[in-house]
Amino acid sequence: MRFEKKIISAIVSCLLLTQCGVSLRVYRPFPEEILFERVRPIPNVTVTVPAGYETKLGIYDGYFFNPDDLVNEYGHLSYLIRKDLSIRGERFPRLIREGGKIQVTDFLLESKDDCSSNLVQVRLRASVQIGKEKPEVFDYKDRIESHVTNCFHVFSTVTLVPLLWYVPYMGYRGNREDQINQLGRNVMEEFFLFLENQSGFNSSPKLLKRQHNQEPVNDPKLKEILDSL
Repeated sequence: MRFEKKIISAIVSCLLLTQCGVSLRVYRPFPEEILFERVRPIPNVTVTVPAGYETKLGIYDGYFFNPDDLVNEYGHLSYLIRKDLSIRGERFPRLIREGGKIQVTDFLLESKDDCSSNLVQVRLRASVQIGKEKPEVFDYKDRIESHVTNCFHVFSTVTLVPLLWYVPYMGYRGNREDQINQLGRNVMEEFFLFLENQSGFNSSPKLLKRQHNQEPVNDPKLKEILDSL
């Protein structure tokens, strides 16, 4: 019995060390985007972010251990904003010309496990003032709920039955790294489209101010797999 416990403990430790980590790769999804660009200072535009996000960009809570701060391979939040203004300044003509303030007042990019479910969520609220105009507010929320968790990952390896549905299900839903990176890229794209709209880049923009607070994503594939067992 003690030998079996040692085997299980070794498997769990191995899985947690090699399979349960998350790498954050959040950027504005432009063609041929690279990790870092030299950022040109724009003295008349100030960018501020919430305390604690000067270096990290996300949080990963894998259930078994304490939450980890995630450092983005493409840079922290302030850098991502200043980078886009610097290398794509032509897309923000009024902001670059008249100056302004970008104040991110609330930000969260998080993947959080319970044993049987996982929640990946993002929110970004920012006040954007161009020149002397009245500030405009950007408010974005989105989330993905799934059953891709460390518990299921461990149990699907130790026992056979969970393996029969978990592996196909994870292939259908994507892993937590895919999910958190996708939500991160989505929020950055929406925010920069908002900035472009406010800066007069598109004279007839179709951008809508969307309040993304979606209902949990249904998982029809999970029911199909479970019903087939």
